[in-house]
Amino acid sequence: MLNQQQDAFRPKIPATYCYYCGHAEFAPFCTDVHDRLKISHESWAFVRCTSCQAALLSPRPDTADLPRYYPTHYTFEPGKQPGKLRRLFSFAEFQFFYRWFYEAQVSITLRLLGNPAPENLRLLDVGYGSGLLLNNFKQRGFKNAEGVEMRQSAVDHVNEVFGITARVIELDQLEITYGENAFDVITMFHLIEHITNPAVIVAQCFTLLKPGGALIIAVPLSDGPLIRLRGNRAVTLTEAPRHVSLPSHASLMQLCKTTGFNRFAHHSDSALNCAAYYGLTFFPEGCTTSQHTVSRLLPLINRALMAASAFACLPLVLLINRVMKKPDAMIFAAFKPA
Repeated sequence: MLNQQQDAFRPKIPATYCYYCGHAEFAPFCTDVHDRLKISHESWAFVRCTSCQAALLSPRPDTADLPRYYPTHYTFEPGKQPGKLRRLFSFAEFQFFYRWFYEAQVSITLRLLGNPAPENLRLLDVGYGSGLLLNNFKQRGFKNAEGVEMRQSAVDHVNEVFGITARVIELDQLEITYGENAFDVITMFHLIEHITNPAVIVAQCFTLLKPGGALIIAVPLSDGPLIRLRGNRAVTLTEAPRHVSLPSHASLMQLCKTTGFNRFAHHSDSALNCAAYYGLTFFPEGCTTSQHTVSRLLPLINRALMAASAFACLPLVLLINRVMKKPDAMIFAAFKPA
């Protein structure tokens, strides 16, 4: 829980321009949004860009204050939970859920890339979290995969457990660190919605990519059906203030075109990941963070209920993704000119 003394925080910053298209006119989008992790007890609001339809948190915390809204345990790491029962449950989760949705995300990425020979490609995963997806890229043939994170513990973990090269680098230092034409593929999975300067980061990725290289962005969308169905209870919104924006498909196209990318492709995110959004919307207490609390049984019950509701929603998600083609999350590919 945050120390809520007013002088401990910098002033909140209202949206004055769209992070994706630069437009400066907004319409109300969603109000009375509350942090599902209860780290913040404030009420938050999103506005929508009237040009590209991106949703922006407004006002948002100062960039320097954002790390204070993250819990110690934010991403899934099997075996790191307290207690033998919860650790066993986490290993089951990995085998029956996470393993499959990470494999699906890698398969989608390969499809968007045109199914190349991955062993010949140098890949950089920016903001890889626990490293499970990054390791899946390595297992699927990306022998030259490496990662960037902002935490030394995350870097040590992938170095020691997966044998993958990683570095602690601030996102605005990517270009200085790697230079031009360094990578064939750069991935950012569920990162861009957390940062306040996506245009700067995308521009640095463009510089890092070799001619013909691809930037792969996985992100929840502002125009998916979950927000229309559940409004300010949708988990993609109740991740405020950690989610400072939600782009639309048009937002990503506009941002990447302006940066210099000239070819694009997209696919709905893993159906399991999209279904998890519904499960977490109905049972927010079933989140990864809750599995690290002192309470023994209740977190497991909530986690099981969340998982059950996610699997129950899977047929609906498949219909939305494959028939309606209006997913709640997308994997988007932008290609640098050859």
